[in-house]
Amino acid sequence: MIFEELHKNVFHVKNVFPTEMFLRVGDEFNPINNHWIFDKESSYDDGNSSIRGKLVKSSSFMGDNLVLIDIGMYVKLKVEKHLRQKLKLIKVNTNIQYSGMQSIFHKDGPLVNPSDSLWTFVIFCQSNWNTIWGGEFCCNVGDEYVYVPYIPNNGCLFDCTNDHTGFAPNNLTSKPRLSLAYTFLET
Repeated sequence: MIFEELHKNVFHVKNVFPTEMFLRVGDEFNPINNHWIFDKESSYDDGNSSIRGKLVKSSSFMGDNLVLIDIGMYVKLKVEKHLRQKLKLIKVNTNIQYSGMQSIFHKDGPLVNPSDSLWTFVIFCQSNWNTIWGGEFCCNVGDEYVYVPYIPNNGCLFDCTNDHTGFAPNNLTSKPRLSLAYTFLET
C-alpha cells in the first residue's frame, strides 16, 4: 500500500491489495457467490438520495462475511502501521451503485464518545474501470472538497467524522461502482 496525504487526515491509497487478495474481494462481489440487495438506506438518508445496493449481510455492523472480515484484518494492520495508532475494526460495509444511484454527503459513526477518533478506508473494487465513467470519492474537510478518482485497487483512508460521499457512475457505463469500506475506532 502506498499512502499519499491529500489533506489533513485524507489519504489516497494506491495498490491496496496484492493481486490474489483483490481477486478474492472481486469474488465476494460476484452475485453468484453473494446476493446483492438494492435497499441501501442509512440513518443519514433524508429521502433525497436514491437507493443503492450492497451485499446481503446480517444486521450487525460487521456482518457475517468471513472473507471480508479476514481481509479487514489485513487492512487494519496496514492502517495501524501508517497511522502509528492501535485500531479496532467496528464496521464492514459494501456499496453497489449504477448510474443514477447517487449518494449524499454523510458521516460514518456513531461515535461512542465525542473524543473518539474514527477512520474509514474505502477501497474501489471494480476490476475493469475507466476514470471517465466517474465514481470518484469526495471528502469535505472544512471549506475544502478533496477528491479521489475511482481507480481499481486504490482507495481512500479518511477521518470519517468529516462529510463524504461516493459518486455514482455516469451514463457512459453500464458497469456498477463497487466499493468495500472498513471503519476503525482508535483505541
